[in-house]
Amino acid sequence: MTALQDMLTALSKNPETSIVLGLVIGAMVAVDMGGPVNKVAFLFGVASITAGHPQIMGAVACAVAVPPLALGVATFVRRDLYTEEEKSAGIPAILMGLIGITEGAIPFATANPKQVFPSIIAGSAVASAVGMIFKITDAVPHGGPIVGVLGATNNIGLFFISILSGVAVAVALLTIFKVRKARKTA
Repeated sequence: MTALQDMLTALSKNPETSIVLGLVIGAMVAVDMGGPVNKVAFLFGVASITAGHPQIMGAVACAVAVPPLALGVATFVRRDLYTEEEKSAGIPAILMGLIGITEGAIPFATANPKQVFPSIIAGSAVASAVGMIFKITDAVPHGGPIVGVLGATNNIGLFFISILSGVAVAVALLTIFKVRKARKTA
């Protein structure tokens, strides 16, 4: 955990690595959905608020919503690729994503880790990197669209675009992986 924090600290000291920092933070947020790696990224973001760098928390806030939102949306985009149980978990996942609870993706990840993890890690990394490009800030220690609605970000429109870009990447990858899996079993 210390090594991860040291890496984030090193990346955050150089403005030229802000996109890389965003990619790393986003990947860390999604890799274990609320676990220790996620918490290192989250707590680094929280500490950045008090240090006067709310843009790092902005990157975290963009990333945390992607896994549950992407999985929920994916169950509606290609319903034929999901079981009845997964389809019924889609709406709760979306609701959890809207309030910044990454753990909403866990049921999907446990059922299909080979398809889910690469998709949500890539999607969260993209959302976080786009958030860094747009210089999104977050003044509160939380993430997801709820943060934007409550006025804790500097630009709600760009904040939502950042999240949606990550969701789009994750849904596209999920769909590609699920279609490939379906073809192999057919």
